[in-house]
Amino acid sequence: MHFPNRFGISWIVILVIALYVNYGAKLWNSDKHLSFLEAIFLYGLAFWATTGLWLYFQLPKRIFKFKELFKFSCWGVLLPLASNAGFEVQFWIIPPQKVPLPLWDFFYQISYNLQSIVFYSCIPLIYAYLYEKHQFRSIYGLKDSDNLKVYVGILIAMIPLIIWASVQQDFLEIYPRYRYGSAEEYLNISPWITTALYELTYVLHFIALEVFFRGFLVRTLAIWLHDYAVFPMTACYMVLHFEKPLAECIGSILGGYILGILSFETRSIQGGIVLHVGIAIMMEIAAFLQIKN
Repeated sequence: MHFPNRFGISWIVILVIALYVNYGAKLWNSDKHLSFLEAIFLYGLAFWATTGLWLYFQLPKRIFKFKELFKFSCWGVLLPLASNAGFEVQFWIIPPQKVPLPLWDFFYQISYNLQSIVFYSCIPLIYAYLYEKHQFRSIYGLKDSDNLKVYVGILIAMIPLIIWASVQQDFLEIYPRYRYGSAEEYLNISPWITTALYELTYVLHFIALEVFFRGFLVRTLAIWLHDYAVFPMTACYMVLHFEKPLAECIGSILGGYILGILSFETRSIQGGIVLHVGIAIMMEIAAFLQIKN
C-alpha cells in the first residue's frame, strides 16, 4: 500500500486544521462531555471530509455506489461512535442517585468501559450476522497473524517513549485512568481488587476498539474504498482522541494509520491488539509509578 501524493497531502492538511480548531477552541476535552449531535457532527465531518476528498480524486476512475456507503457511514460508523460519546447508557440502567457517592468514580469508570465494549461490538455483530455470515472472522479481522513477534518488538521499542511521556504534566492529568480512593474504603477491600477490575475492563475496551476500528471499519470500508479505507478510519480515530493531550492525539493518527495498513495487508487485527493493549498497560504502569514516586 502506498501513501498517495495529492490525496495524502490534502488529507494531512485537513487533519492539521482539525487539530488546530479542536485544541485551540477546546471543542472536546476531558472536562467536557459531548452531546450525541455534537459527536455526530465531529465524527461525520472527519469521515466525510476524508471520503469526500477520496471521491474528488477517485470518482472518475472507479464505479462507485454512493448510496450504500452513505447508509453504512450512518449506522455502521457514526451511530456507534456518536452513541458511545454522546450517551451515558449506564445511567439509564442505574440512575446516578442510586449509586453511593463513595462508589461514584469507580462505577462511572467501569461502566464507561463496558458501554464502549457494547457499542464497539454490537454493530459489527449485527452486520456480520446479516451480511457476512460466511466471513465472520474476516469482517472482524480475526484471522491468525504470523508476525506477532514483530509487534512485540515494536512494543519493546515503545518503552523509552512511554517513560518520557510519563513525566509530562498533561500525561499525569489523564493517567492512570483509575485512581483508587473512596470506593475501597466504602467496600472495605484492597485497592488492588478495584484497580484490577478496572484494568480488566480497560483492556477489554481496547480489544473491542481494535475490533471496531481496524477490523470492522477497515474491512468493510474496503468494499468501496479499497486500500483508502484506512484514511477515514484514521480520521475518526483521531476524533476519538480529541479529549486526550495533543501529543497523544497526534500519536493516534500515526498509530491508527500504521495499524490500519497492517490490518488491511494481513487481514488480521491480532498484532494491533497486542500493540494497543500492551501500550495501554505500560502507560498505566508508568503513571502509577510516577504517582507513587
